[in-house]
Amino acid sequence: MIKKIISFILVVVLAVPMLSACGAMSDDAPTIKVGETVVSLEEFRYQYNNSLELFKKTYASRLESTKEIDFSKSLDEQIRDEKTGSTWADYFREYTVRSLKNYLILAEDARVNGKTLSADDVSMIDEQIEYIKQYIAGNGLTDEEYFGEGMTIDDYRVILERNLLGSNRYYEYLDTLEVPYEESVAHAKASPEIYLGLNYYYYEFKAVDYNASYSDARSAANAFVESLTDINDFEKILYDTVLTEKEKSEYTEGKYFVKDVYHSYLDRNLQKWGYESDRKIGDHTIITGTDGMVLYVFAGLDLPEYLTYNYRSIAIPASATLDGKAAVADARSQAEKIVEEWENGGKGEDLFASLAEQYSKDIDSAKKGGLYENTAISGLGDGSFDWITSSERTYGDVSVFTSADCAFVIYYVGEGIPVWQAQAENAIKATKFNEHIEDLADKYNFKTYEKVIGRVE
Repeated sequence: MIKKIISFILVVVLAVPMLSACGAMSDDAPTIKVGETVVSLEEFRYQYNNSLELFKKTYASRLESTKEIDFSKSLDEQIRDEKTGSTWADYFREYTVRSLKNYLILAEDARVNGKTLSADDVSMIDEQIEYIKQYIAGNGLTDEEYFGEGMTIDDYRVILERNLLGSNRYYEYLDTLEVPYEESVAHAKASPEIYLGLNYYYYEFKAVDYNASYSDARSAANAFVESLTDINDFEKILYDTVLTEKEKSEYTEGKYFVKDVYHSYLDRNLQKWGYESDRKIGDHTIITGTDGMVLYVFAGLDLPEYLTYNYRSIAIPASATLDGKAAVADARSQAEKIVEEWENGGKGEDLFASLAEQYSKDIDSAKKGGLYENTAISGLGDGSFDWITSSERTYGDVSVFTSADCAFVIYYVGEGIPVWQAQAENAIKATKFNEHIEDLADKYNFKTYEKVIGRVE
């Protein structure tokens, strides 16, 4: 599904049948308390089991190859960290607390400030509850067999309501944050390996004598550097004194200049050399290449010009009652019908926004007419990246894409701010949000009951 730029950690409520847990304990035993909100032992166990299922799904291939966890055995007996002696059960208990903390605190803050769910929010929850009720009844299950020991469909509804109330409060808080451009620039330049791109000139001097460790190629590279008095003349001097006739025939301006390469995409040697704090324009290094020695000349570190994009999206999940390709095909068919409705209604962005509010199952964006602003493109289905970033794309273009479990109707709005700026703003906002959460945690006395939590596995 669609990912937000800034991640607010909410529990993913996985509706999967749960096995009964062992260990008798008072039904009233709390695990977490914040303000007037209490997380019971039964709910924490349910959330803990969800954490396990999510971990298994996310890291299935790694778990298959490493065999680092045996879920058929007690996780309290499997060491995760040899230095601390902590177990995998400790890890999942801590993860569950972290996952619950933000939305519990924000939901409590929303309650204290008189915030409630909208009619649309309640309707969405009603639909999900009804779907699960039908599934439980249709498969001859009880609530406990489906959710876990001590859990009912009403308890699950409370979780959904709290999740959504906390999520709404989160986005309300985000809307209050503004990051000046100058603050984003300062933040980015303070962490060049994350935000800045390397610019450089390069050329591989071919070796003639391979038995001499490319010494002839290295000598040629050094001789070229000595003749280079102005970095801007790199390609001109290269053309006049080094390039072969074949290379000259294939030459176009800028062929030997590379711009805005992120640290993570560079050769390891270039990563270290290019981002050293004392690096100056015109500095050079020579690194062994495929057929000789490659000369690199430093041309600076810049804020890359890669852009984010603005678009509206209507997300239609594949049906859980259909399998594989049939489910995706059904979702695509629904998406195409929405496009027909949009076309027959006169098209336009306002109409698309209205349809997103009506049909999209991506709840947070649906409230904003499906709008995503200043977003890096990912997770919207096969071909969506090339479509959105195409030079031919114009405002108002619409298309349908599918992923493994969803169909998307995309309405192109336009280019956004640079990627680095969006990332810097998000990092700054995340820091402010974490500070806000800790302030609220103190205000509402967020408390965990470790002895009770420690008995959950």
